[in-house]
Amino acid sequence: MELLSLTPGTICVLVGPPGCGKSTFAARYPASWRVCLDLYRLAATDDEADQTATPVAAEIQNLLLDARLARGRTTLVDSCNVHAHVREGLLARARYWQRPIVAVLFDVPLAIAEAQNSNRDRVVPSSVVRDLHEMLPTADQLRREGFHQVHQISRAQPADPGPLQTEREHLAEQARELAAQTTAFAAGLIRSQPVTDHAQRIAALARDLARTAARVEAVRA
Repeated sequence: MELLSLTPGTICVLVGPPGCGKSTFAARYPASWRVCLDLYRLAATDDEADQTATPVAAEIQNLLLDARLARGRTTLVDSCNVHAHVREGLLARARYWQRPIVAVLFDVPLAIAEAQNSNRDRVVPSSVVRDLHEMLPTADQLRREGFHQVHQISRAQPADPGPLQTEREHLAEQARELAAQTTAFAAGLIRSQPVTDHAQRIAALARDLARTAARVEAVRA
């Protein structure tokens, strides 16, 4: 699939089970565009699969979404997003910030998702992949929910023809990007008003993400 032509400020929501090619698709766009719950679970617990950290990860993602949408920055939401209530939250944010919102639906066959999942660094249990695949919405359902456009991908995404980047390398790059972005955001808040709990939380997030980048680099080495 060719790169999508996204209007600046668009929130692009990737929808699909593990192993369907979402992260490969997202890696074709600037790393700073991507928000990802796996990364924030990793930052919080050293384990991107630790579901107990999902509420914290979702809070971090929402802070970054608001920061980017307020500035009219295009954003890719790289998570499964198969639950209707999760998509409704993203749609609500797009409405609040008056930004266009599109969906990319990865309705690849279950067998392909399972095969690709088995080759990942972090293998998701097959039962989870099957359950999430069964929850996939249809393109018509996504349009009814309020997505302005729905793009469908019905086969696995090929690897980037350039130098291959492992999942750990991509996470490390993303952590560095988000650490710098969030530090700048926090510094802007601190300069413009007295230090608040909100600014302190974001500054702490930046430090956590920087430490995560260093840990992932160490593992990669």
